[in-house]
Formats: sequence, C-alpha cells, structure tokens
Amino acid sequence: MYKNKILIFGWILFSFLLGCSKQNDSNEFILYGKLESTNIENVILKYSDYQNNPVVDTITVKDNEFMTKGLINGATHMMLSDYTSSNDDKNFIGFFVEPKKNYISLEENKFKEAKIVGSITQKEYEVLSKLEEPIYSEITPLLLERNRLLQKLKNSGDDSDILLSQIQNIRNDWKKKLDKIKDKRLKFAIENPNSYLSAYFIDKYYFRSMPLDSAEFYYNSFNSIVKNSLYGQELKLMIDKSKISVRSGDLAPNFISTDLYGNEISLEAFRGKYVLLDFWASWCGPCRKANPSLKKLYRTYHKMGLEIIGLSSDKNVDDWKKAIEKDGIDMWHHIFSGKNKIEINTEYNIGAIPAYILIDRNGYIINRYLTADDDKLDIDDLKMKLEELLQ
Repeated sequence: MYKNKILIFGWILFSFLLGCSKQNDSNEFILYGKLESTNIENVILKYSDYQNNPVVDTITVKDNEFMTKGLINGATHMMLSDYTSSNDDKNFIGFFVEPKKNYISLEENKFKEAKIVGSITQKEYEVLSKLEEPIYSEITPLLLERNRLLQKLKNSGDDSDILLSQIQNIRNDWKKKLDKIKDKRLKFAIENPNSYLSAYFIDKYYFRSMPLDSAEFYYNSFNSIVKNSLYGQELKLMIDKSKISVRSGDLAPNFISTDLYGNEISLEAFRGKYVLLDFWASWCGPCRKANPSLKKLYRTYHKMGLEIIGLSSDKNVDDWKKAIEKDGIDMWHHIFSGKNKIEINTEYNIGAIPAYILIDRNGYIINRYLTADDDKLDIDDLKMKLEELLQ
C-alpha cells in the first residue's frame, strides 16, 4: 500500500514537472513503462516514425518495467499490446506519444485503463473521449443487436425483408450517433487548430468523406508546427492528390482492356447502367471475405441494371483465375490489371483494397467506398445506396 502511494505521488510530481518544462524540439521520444503482470515478457509497440515508415518494436519487460525510444514527427498515435492481442483485446491500447519523455503504467488484462503522462495530445484525447462516452454507450448495444440479426440472416439462408429492414433501421440509428461524435471532433478541430489531435482526426477519420474545400479549410487553419507534423503532411498530400484525382460527382475515367474470357471491355460501353468497380486481389483476405455479399448484391440488382467490373491487383494470372473460380464470382466482368499494366488504380486514386466505386448511368461517380487506415470498409453502405437507387 505504501509502495503504491509513493508510485502515485511520483506520477503526480512527474506530471507537474512535465507541465512546467519546455517543448522538446527534437524528434526523439522516450517511452518508459510499468506493467503489473506475471505472464507478459514482451510488449509490441506499433507506430509510424518521423519519415512515416511503419515501426513494429518488440520490447522486453524486465522486473515489470520496459523502455524504448525512437524518432517521430510530432504527436503520434501508437498501439501497444502483447503478442496475442487484437484491437478489442484486454491487453491492447492506443495512445498518443510526443517527442519527449512519456510514461505509461499498465496492468495485465486492463491495458485500456492505463495511466499515461507526458503527451498534451493524449490529455486532449482523454478529455474528448469522456464527452464521447455516453454516445458510445448507446452505440455498443446497437452493434450487438445488428450482429445478432446479421447472424440470424446468414443462418436463414434467404433474405428476409423484415430482418433487412430491422438491420437497416439499426444502421441508420448507429450512423446518426456516429455523426454526433464526428460533430464533436470537427468542433474540436475548429476551436483547436494548433492541436496535433485536430490534424489526426481530419487525416485519419474524416478527409475521405468531406468536400475538398472543407479539408483545405481545416489544413489552412493549422499552425506551421501542426502542418509539418506527421498528420499535417499526410493531410496535405491527400489534398494535393485529390486535386488531380477523381472524386464523387466527377466523370469516371474511361478504360479499355481485355476481360477474363479475352473480350475487349470498355467502361463507356456500360453507359445506361449502374456500374460498380470492385478493386480487389486474390491475396486480399477482406476482399475475398466480401465476395459472398457482392454475389448477393449482384443477384438482386443485376436485373435492375447493375454491372460489376472486378479490377484485380494480382501479379499472378493463375492465382487470379483460381480465386474467381473458387469464390464463384465469374458471373460479372473481370480485368487482370497486373498483367495488362493498367493504371486504373492510380487513375482512381486507390491506395488500399478492397475498394468500390459506384458509377451512375451517365458515367459519373456516385460514391467511393474506400478502406481507410483506422476504418473497416462496410459493404452495408454500398447496399443501402443501391437500395435507394434501384428499388
């Protein structure tokens, strides 16, 4: 008990000293950790370094303590876990570290309750998270009910209008609550333009869903330090790329190639129909996992005017053909872009797969459904849009 009091006092004193110290101008961070555990011998720290290269740092825990250091560009979001943890595991936590001394105190199976000292950005995030907690507490039961209904739908083997309606109602409610969280974070960004956290939110969460001029507004409001940080630079790069790449509302760039059966295929030939471009690869697990849902969408909406064109990033043509056959997706058109060296992914600014782009009957992009760093592509968004357009 006495030892714990000394430890708590030490943390409070250290917090005070950090608050009084000047900002370290170097890129080096040091992370000191205390871990109450009898089983964990190593922890893994994942982050992007000052050159935006991914780092996976395996750190030895000795006498319930560990230490590591590295180079970062401004406040950086890091993920700490044991060897076996996933994002939802008890031994996983995401937090912000700044280029200075940072301290974290954890307990096994309670990583998310960690005490973190040293990062102003982390403190800002904790304050904002407290405001978001009531909303997340309402989202959790919605997701559980949605998953239950999805499993029931899967087990039934057939689409049920009642089940689909219930799932969509839950999703609509869920989206409204996520919008409330988004509003709080964007309000924070407007009121705190000199915070690394503002750049992080725009860069990692909201850039892809906001108009380009809005993204530029936020970026231009940042001071030079935030603009030159990891997330500020990433945001600027995406803004610049978006100015020369297609977005929702733009005319979809045409392409001409050869399909799975050797027939010439042109995007312009599909005018008068809705077209879904499916960017995928045989080696992409999430892409393959989504194929059963795509097959359902195709069977439902093909007769109403929907065509799908699969654009593979494979380098091996045999792997591509085997995946199409195994997944039973030869019912729609396929292009092997690896073999033909088509620059379609570049033309459409596709950085990660799976990704889907929905095009209207006149050849204009309706929406882009892309995988982001911290987001999972949810095919339900696409399904809801098709229901709106074709039913």
